[in-house]
Amino acid sequence: MIMDIRELATAIKNHGGLALLVGGTVRDMQLCKQDNRDWDIEVHGMQADDLLSCLEKIGPVKTVGKAFAVYKMKMDWGDIDISSPRRDIKTGTGHKQFDIVVDPHMGISDAAKRRDFTINSMALDPITNTLYDHHGGMDDLQGGFLRPTSNAFGEDPLRVLRGMQFAGRFGLTATPEFLSAASKLLVEKDTLSTERIWIEWEKWANGMIPSCGINVLRHTGWLPKEIEGMSCVEQDPKWHKEGDVLTHTLLTVDAAAKINTSDRVVLVLAALLHDVGKAQCTETSPSGRIIAPGHDSIGAEIANRILSEEVYAPLEVTRKVCGLIRNHMFLVGRQLPLSPRSVKRLSVQLAEDGLTIKDWSQLAYADRTGRLGKLKVVDIWATVEGARQLECENAKPVPVLMGRHLIGLGWNPGPHFGPVLAEVYEHQLDGKIIDLQDAYDYLDDIQ
Repeated sequence: MIMDIRELATAIKNHGGLALLVGGTVRDMQLCKQDNRDWDIEVHGMQADDLLSCLEKIGPVKTVGKAFAVYKMKMDWGDIDISSPRRDIKTGTGHKQFDIVVDPHMGISDAAKRRDFTINSMALDPITNTLYDHHGGMDDLQGGFLRPTSNAFGEDPLRVLRGMQFAGRFGLTATPEFLSAASKLLVEKDTLSTERIWIEWEKWANGMIPSCGINVLRHTGWLPKEIEGMSCVEQDPKWHKEGDVLTHTLLTVDAAAKINTSDRVVLVLAALLHDVGKAQCTETSPSGRIIAPGHDSIGAEIANRILSEEVYAPLEVTRKVCGLIRNHMFLVGRQLPLSPRSVKRLSVQLAEDGLTIKDWSQLAYADRTGRLGKLKVVDIWATVEGARQLECENAKPVPVLMGRHLIGLGWNPGPHFGPVLAEVYEHQLDGKIIDLQDAYDYLDDIQ
């Protein structure tokens, strides 16, 4: 793929320009993670019209920002954003209040100053393989630091959430310069669009060490108050040697990030919020133990507010996260191994929120392993195995009796079908009805 980039850069060079790979493209290449199909190129030394003319000779070009010279090209090997160096001049509060001044003759160092973090400020000449690193990006990338490139960082509140997701994705620690600038931008938080807020949270949830992202928000005042409030809530040291609820939560999100799952975003968000109800429910029992009765159901309500009003997650994501939180304590206080009846009913409860026992087991596992000290997880796997044997690991049990069967028996369709089918299904979950003949026999008995 890099040879194709070189060919494009060479064509631009032959027209008098200098094409540099910039931004996250270069960062990911230094991390040996360049496996995406999106590339960013900044072209120095060419006026916008000359650049456009050059690109049109190579292939189809889409102009997405004529006023500030941004073009898109689709190649067989990937999508390219091609732009000219520019200055962003802040004209008001918020993420979009900027005037943009294109300057194709701007120096490479000055052009990089508008980029948010030093790790994103590097540029690479794909022809000579020369790395331009005027702001210490490689040192910060290798040292694991999240540092603003320049004072321009403090002009855009979105960069705080970008910092969160970069920290979570790459395991970075925020520098004092970042924390100071981000804290000052808190007053502009409400100017961000809901769509952009969710994009950054979604990227955070796909990170390898999500706890680093939460720590970024925690030390800048940007963390939702209910999550920050978990830091003051003690837990029973018998089960939580790690300490307070937030400490456990940060261990849990990192444990969740290590699980191979098809719905990682839901799992990591559920891990973040699974104990958020403890701040309201924690008390000391007569025996002196620290307990939090009902924190699962109350936590689901709090999580719904956070996801809806601060994270702006899609409804389906919110529904699933809250469903996992509501059921994450299912094993507590139950006799093990679970009866087939209990396993089947768990699958039905989860299905109401579009979830499965497999989804539930992943949060349960992250919760158990997100602690100091070893806790048994055999009951989780026993529940999953029981569900597998009952054929309800990935879906609730299929009703043996359906409306078409009642019609086949000569029943006239109508609203009276619902209660009958629900009653038969309840007996099926209890194991009293196994197959269709059992259902027919039951109907004979009640008629």
